Amino acid sequence: GLSDCLRNLTLERIVERYRQTLSLGSMAILCGFCKPPQSLEATKGCADCKANFCNECFKLYHPWGTPRAQHEHILPTNNFRPKVLTCTDHEQERLQWYCRSCQRLLCPLCKLRRVHHGHKVLPVAQAYQALKDKIGKEVSFILTNQETIQSQITQLEAAIKQMEANSAVAMQQLTQCITELGAAVAERHGALALALEGSRSRREDALSAQAFEKKGLLEQAGLMAYTQELLKETDAPCFVQAARVTHSRLVKAIE
Repeated sequence: GLSDCLRNLTLERIVERYRQTLSLGSMAILCGFCKPPQSLEATKGCADCKANFCNECFKLYHPWGTPRAQHEHILPTNNFRPKVLTCTDHEQERLQWYCRSCQRLLCPLCKLRRVHHGHKVLPVAQAYQALKDKIGKEVSFILTNQETIQSQITQLEAAIKQMEANSAVAMQQLTQCITELGAAVAERHGALALALEGSRSRREDALSAQAFEKKGLLEQAGLMAYTQELLKETDAPCFVQAARVTHSRLVKAIE
């Protein structure tokens, strides 16, 4: 159950460092040993004393050459943690062994239990070094792959930029070609329009001439029919009166 869970001090330290980064510029942690009202900002925390100190107070309470001088100093904090992990089953017993089969830390008393008989149990320092080396290699492998992938991403981004540049040039060339083609088409259109208009005008003139000629022929046909009817006239005075004009028109038609 939860009683078997150990505190993850490493994670707590990471969180504490992150909090220290975020808290820059925020409310400072004050020394717990300065005499008020002149409490100075704490510059160190003591993991053994579980207290925060300014530089002067830290020196005062940790004299050189005394056991206190060996205390572990850390960044100022409001959340002090135990220095070492202890067994959840045997209080005050430090976890000095690691069972690879169970993948859990053991104190000397837990190591003697039957449940771990035949298991591969290592000193925690040896397990620490082995795991650290293994994780370091895995991280290096991942970082190496990340560099390769990042390099590939950089190449792809460069290819995309080059493609965009090439597309822009191609679009400019296409626009220029279309403009030139449009100008050529417009010029050709003008020439063809002039030629068509000239052809139409000539054809119209020819057709008009033919129509005029046909009209003339129609007029002559009417004159012939009228003259033929005139020749049937037997009354001399009437004939002479009408024939004078008709004769003039016949002369013009013959000419």
